[in-house]
Amino acid sequence: MTVDFEREGAISVYIDWIDPAVMPLLPQWNYLHIADEVLPYLERRGVAKEQIDTMLVDVPRRYFEAGAKD
Repeated sequence: MTVDFEREGAISVYIDWIDPAVMPLLPQWNYLHIADEVLPYLERRGVAKEQIDTMLVDVPRRYFEAGAKD
């Protein structure tokens, strides 16, 4: 399966609370996980900086701009 990130792909994570009992099952979870681990992983696998910018900046911008017009 491929995703057209130019059109629809975005990285989105929203977690505002996790049960402390679950934390031992999530050793990598922290607020910097995407920046420190996910993005370098994508870059090592050949995802271009421009594609990452599209996922993190361009697609969310289009989403919110479209919502503002409604």
